[in-house]
Amino acid sequence: MTVPRFELLGVEIDDDDEADSFGRSTDGMVQRGEQIEARVSIQNQGSRESPGDAYDVAIRLTNGSPYIDVHSADTFYRKRLKLGEVFEFDLVFSINKAYTPTEPLLPLRLDIREKYGMASVSELSLGIELEKKTRADPPLVITPKPARLGRAKFDRLGSRTTVVFEQRQSVEEAADKPRAKSARENALAVIIGMPDVASSANDAALMRICFQHALGIPASDIKVYSRGMNRNDFVTLFEQKLGAAVDADTELYVFYSGGGVVDEGENGYLLPLDGSRTLTLTRKTWYPLSDLYGALDALTAKSKTIILDVHSPAADGKSMPNPSVYSGASPSDLTVISCWTGGRTDRAARHSKYGLLTHFLAAGLKGDADRDANGIVTLGEIGKYVQKNVAAQSGGTNPLTIWTRDGNYDRVFAEFAPAD
Repeated sequence: MTVPRFELLGVEIDDDDEADSFGRSTDGMVQRGEQIEARVSIQNQGSRESPGDAYDVAIRLTNGSPYIDVHSADTFYRKRLKLGEVFEFDLVFSINKAYTPTEPLLPLRLDIREKYGMASVSELSLGIELEKKTRADPPLVITPKPARLGRAKFDRLGSRTTVVFEQRQSVEEAADKPRAKSARENALAVIIGMPDVASSANDAALMRICFQHALGIPASDIKVYSRGMNRNDFVTLFEQKLGAAVDADTELYVFYSGGGVVDEGENGYLLPLDGSRTLTLTRKTWYPLSDLYGALDALTAKSKTIILDVHSPAADGKSMPNPSVYSGASPSDLTVISCWTGGRTDRAARHSKYGLLTHFLAAGLKGDADRDANGIVTLGEIGKYVQKNVAAQSGGTNPLTIWTRDGNYDRVFAEFAPAD
């Protein structure tokens, strides 16, 4: 019988205690007096030969020092952690200046439990040492046997027929490989996943991988808000903090997966955690698309790309108004890719745990949209690919909007490194 096996891949440190660093860490070390954001990665490495999935995985942080304060949740849960899958969660803690170490590593440890108790781990150190950078190992690539089989092809040679099964990769398997030709050192990405909408957490996790591996945005420059946002959080982020985080050379990407509202005048709004779909009661808690486009359009960034995967029953498959209705006369590039699903239009892609737009955008960025196979995916190519596939699953409705101010759909959206 194959059992799961948990391995700590590492801890990624963001030590900018202003809480608005958007992933831009300072020295990446833990020091006294700092508030630390730490992303912990645990992989189920099980066995290479056969499935060793873990169920009802519960991870609890233990803190062995009164001089360390944990400000985030200390318990994390996953219903199922498949063989090879990585479980990531975020911790926030601070270290009092009076802290005196009694051992080389900080007394922050994990207790990991799973349903059958065969792979449980106690007192697993996070491996964090004061004034030293933490390690972060890449995930172990595990190919279970038998491999996933796809469509069968029949090759005939004389009287013989050979059946060849294509090896089909899932969207996340293909996305989780570095493909970008070069790093976008001046890029900054903000990802928002609203936990009150099914698939949004998965969408946010997948787009973080796509931004890093397909677009080449450094992991330290990708800020993920996976616990959702209230209306004031939207205002603070888009209308205040981003302005201080970008300059004239910044390529800004904003991804949102969550709820939306459409009013009687068919104006679109993002739905914060403290909002409600009731039209007459809580309009002031919605965040208007006009405010979003206006705030981003006013930034001095070189380019702004907004990607919205929105669930709104009232939208009923309608595309939202052209962003040019809202945007100003900024000379910088502004591009919007949005999909509003609801009513007769399914939220998730068929046989997928992701939203329609997220699924096919990720599939396009793994190379499916590169129709001429030149290693370059243009805005027009990704747009046509997503449009075709979303339309095929949306029952004849048109929930997708793809718009860019300068009308240049030949602009490079992603460029891939040559295959090995």
